[in-house]
Amino acid sequence: MNKILRRIGLLAAAVMLLWGWQGMEAKAADPRFEVKYENPDDKQYIINDGKLEVFKGDNGYYFNLCLKTGYIFKKEPTVGITNQGPATFIKGKLADNKKDCRYDIESSAIINDTDNVLTIKDISSYIITEISVVDIEVIPPTAGQELPSEWKITTKGVEVEGTLTWQKVGYDEVVTGSADPNTGYHAWITLSTKENYILDSNPTVNPSNYFQNATVTKDNKKIKCLYSFTTGDAQPSNPGNTNTEITWEKWNDWTINRDKLENGHIAKGYGLSGSAAESHDAHLFLYVEPKDGYYFTEEPKVSWNDTLLVPLPKDSSTLYGYKYQLDDNGSGTIVVEGKAVKKDTAEPQTNEPQANTSQSSNDTYKIINGAKSTWNGSTTEGLTIRGDGDFAKFAGVRVDGNWIPSAHYEAKSGSTIVTLKPSYLASLAEGEHTVDIMWIDDSASTTFTVAANTAAAQPELDSVPKTGEGVMGWMPEILLLAAAGLVTFGGILRRRSKIHL
Repeated sequence: MNKILRRIGLLAAAVMLLWGWQGMEAKAADPRFEVKYENPDDKQYIINDGKLEVFKGDNGYYFNLCLKTGYIFKKEPTVGITNQGPATFIKGKLADNKKDCRYDIESSAIINDTDNVLTIKDISSYIITEISVVDIEVIPPTAGQELPSEWKITTKGVEVEGTLTWQKVGYDEVVTGSADPNTGYHAWITLSTKENYILDSNPTVNPSNYFQNATVTKDNKKIKCLYSFTTGDAQPSNPGNTNTEITWEKWNDWTINRDKLENGHIAKGYGLSGSAAESHDAHLFLYVEPKDGYYFTEEPKVSWNDTLLVPLPKDSSTLYGYKYQLDDNGSGTIVVEGKAVKKDTAEPQTNEPQANTSQSSNDTYKIINGAKSTWNGSTTEGLTIRGDGDFAKFAGVRVDGNWIPSAHYEAKSGSTIVTLKPSYLASLAEGEHTVDIMWIDDSASTTFTVAANTAAAQPELDSVPKTGEGVMGWMPEILLLAAAGLVTFGGILRRRSKIHL
């Protein structure tokens, strides 16, 4: 009987040793993931410069492709996983905002202790460029001259649909021909997007002069803009000394270099240099105007052939900008230099030294609510921060210098309000962190503190956990100890049997 017990014990010990050894092997055999882009240039479209993290899910692993601001997915990109056999293709699921796409990898497609290569196919063929700013070179009507028949569109990806339509204020009929003096006019222009482009739901239309409103279609492929004008005095039918050589086509002899113009716009003009009683000569005029919400603290520098142009006296058309008359016989390149600043951040120029503050007065944007906040892990609310930038220019959020997916925060207008979700905050370490609200032309930064680290309650945000962690993670060690105990017990029985003999 003792021999039978010893053999059973030794057999059980051997089985447990084998099982425990396999468990130790499995515990050490974590899956490894490597991400490759079929086209390396596609990294530019993905936040954090294309770097991806793979997370542990309920039934395997998952990762997210998150596009940078200015792009949306038109369909899910193709992703394949390769390990020791043919590639397996993974189906993605687009988020409602069409900026994020999640991919779930089933456990059966993963091989532990080997490289699982994720290959992302040509992303550029799966995305659409989102247009948030539309620039139009507006030509106002001039009394006694033909109503402009077209305006130039300088924004890539959009084109004029149909014709520029004119109506007199208070009338529904479309008008053509010469503009009447001292008359109000409405101009309608419809723009449509080209292939692989789409409009933002609330794009900025530049310049803001004369602009009234815009309507974007539900499919975000067309925008209809309304402008309002009032003409001045009429040009006499027989002015006598009218400069007939100067026409709108004269602009073809000029080019405008605006590389050094910040937060400003250029508009081209043509007409009389004064009222009919003052002058009968037509000239070309250049308008330099600040963007909406900005103003010039000093006069822009406009030059031609290294000669500075002097702005004309202020009138109703230059309340916020400057107007320059071009040389009738000139041609070539006009260089425009200048910088407009936001109305609520500009400081008067003084010779006194400025006080040292936590945020320089020269910063374009500022955090106006929620700076240096503290988040407590026991709350179910997120952490809200507000910046004074225009929400139409909102580009995303960075925490500790890294872009974070839009799934981890909510953003809305007023000016720009960002709320970090509690599930994301719980994944951060205790202590101080930096957060940057990003706009397309600048950013604003502050810090916040996580008072309690509850990352353990958010496994979906942690790094990829090692296989077998938790209670089951100790099973191999338990089996080995049990096997050792059985071996010891068998040895004791054998020794006792020898004593009885």
